[in-house]
Amino acid sequence: MAEVRRKDARTIKVRVGAVQMISTVGDVEGNIEKALSFCDKAAERGVEILCFPECASTGFDWVQNKWPKEEVYAEPVPGPMVDAFADRSKKKDMYIIFGVVERKKRSNKICNTAFLVGPDEGYVGKYRKVLSEGVLRTAPKSMYSIRVTARSAYLSVPI
Repeated sequence: MAEVRRKDARTIKVRVGAVQMISTVGDVEGNIEKALSFCDKAAERGVEILCFPECASTGFDWVQNKWPKEEVYAEPVPGPMVDAFADRSKKKDMYIIFGVVERKKRSNKICNTAFLVGPDEGYVGKYRKVLSEGVLRTAPKSMYSIRVTARSAYLSVPI
């Protein structure tokens, strides 16, 4: 349990879960299915905020330049993967933070991105790091902390 201070100064208790998931390189669909299954298990345990590792959709091989950027599975955020987790978030009444590889629209650049979806809000926002000169750096205009309006709380989502 974590204590969260609301903007009205009340403190509420929230059950937070962290998933230790090993992603299978090249099996994005299987990784997503596995992650959605973890969401179901966490909901059964009363988890209200569930956090996944960075690059949970693909694994980390692309960061170490083992794959050319053009061959790495990536999609825009928001996009179809975000929609799948937003749907699960609503069904299970929990917030989900999930790590993906994002390909910016109209760009060949990829980012190590964590997005947040909520049961009432759907897609809330994202935090991203870009690979620059072999080092992951925070991308401009990334979300650091956001207000979750329906629950009147703040979450910080750095990766």
